[in-house]
Amino acid sequence: LISAASIHQALKKNLPPVLRLRMKRCPEAVKLLTEATKIHTDHPKIWQMLAQAYRQLGDLAKADDSISRAFQLNPSEYSIQEEYALVAADYQQQNQLVRAGTIYQNILERNPEMPGAAFNLGLLYYKQNQFPKAIAAYEQAASHFPKDPKPLLAMSLVFERQRNYQDAISACQKALSLTPDDPKIKASFKPSKRPVPNENGGRFNIKPTAVNLPEEPDSFHFV
Repeated sequence: LISAASIHQALKKNLPPVLRLRMKRCPEAVKLLTEATKIHTDHPKIWQMLAQAYRQLGDLAKADDSISRAFQLNPSEYSIQEEYALVAADYQQQNQLVRAGTIYQNILERNPEMPGAAFNLGLLYYKQNQFPKAIAAYEQAASHFPKDPKPLLAMSLVFERQRNYQDAISACQKALSLTPDDPKIKASFKPSKRPVPNENGGRFNIKPTAVNLPEEPDSFHFV
């Protein structure tokens, strides 16, 4: 029988198979881990595991509370950052953009190179029409992953929504230079027509922009 008091020792052994099997039964795991947090209140791994169990049960609020505690105790631990990002992604799927954005910002303060955090933060800003902040987030993602074309494509879309067609085309060209055979990026250069203001303002003409982008950027899927 596994007791709450034995979890601390089990963690030192990298979770033996019997405990890993027990953790898969989420309601039982929640009960066990909740008891363990009362004994080892400052053990970040236990709080992280409790967050995982709550996520499996679909209780996002309690998963958030648990992983936030783990992050406070050990914000530099990459596996905790990953679990925190998964909670943010769940909020993102539920369109709770403010909380998701706060979590991504917390992660990026500790780890600017966290895969997907800056990218998804850019998407959250985009959905809230905060285009300058979206550009800044995508630029941060691009600076840490210079060989990845996705942040450049996302920036191109934001530039286009701002009717900054020159920078939109430039960003697409940079993305294409990284992966010249990518059909998705090639498709971005199919001629399209977008409404742009004429020189007198107030009225719109239809003008080819040389880019053909989706309605919004993709999101980074944490696994």
